[in-house]
Amino acid sequence: MATSVPSPPPPPPPPPERSGAERSIASWLDLGRSLALILALVAGVIFLASLVFLVRAAIFGYFGGAIGAVYWLLTAIVMFLLWKEFPKFEDLAARRQYGELKDRLLLWIVLGILFFLIEGIVLLLVFLKADDVRAASEGGPPAAAASPAPLPPPVPPPPPPVGVRCPTCGQPAALIAEYNRYYCYRCNAYV
Repeated sequence: MATSVPSPPPPPPPPPERSGAERSIASWLDLGRSLALILALVAGVIFLASLVFLVRAAIFGYFGGAIGAVYWLLTAIVMFLLWKEFPKFEDLAARRQYGELKDRLLLWIVLGILFFLIEGIVLLLVFLKADDVRAASEGGPPAAAASPAPLPPPVPPPPPPVGVRCPTCGQPAALIAEYNRYYCYRCNAYV
């Protein structure tokens, strides 16, 4: 008696293609997140070093370094809190909610400029890129909307090659007709 082998479950749909500006936002957010963590650590180390000088100054009766120590402590805290916010920023960008992303960035841009100028500049660049993408997604420039010339029909994709193999494991990839993409069931990834 022959037994039938159950077919594997269908793969998830491929992620939507992101435009160059959207990839740029993601790259700037990655840079900003890494930079916020590094700057938080640097500010923390500077704060600890200023504490050593503060203790030494307290022994000799000079308290002028207290303001610097407080500034570096605040900088470390602000950069750490900003680092904790980056997953929310990245989630908003992934969901293409650029208006809300811009709203959330405003406070952090100001704090970034006050505490570490470079972080504020990176956040400002993300803000400006999000503005560009948002404007493009809401209809693009007005001149394009007034243009009476019809757009040519889209070019159909070329036929998929026969016998496609996964570049990672070398196994044959299955064509998922619904998405017109090949999928490797061993790697669980689109080829």
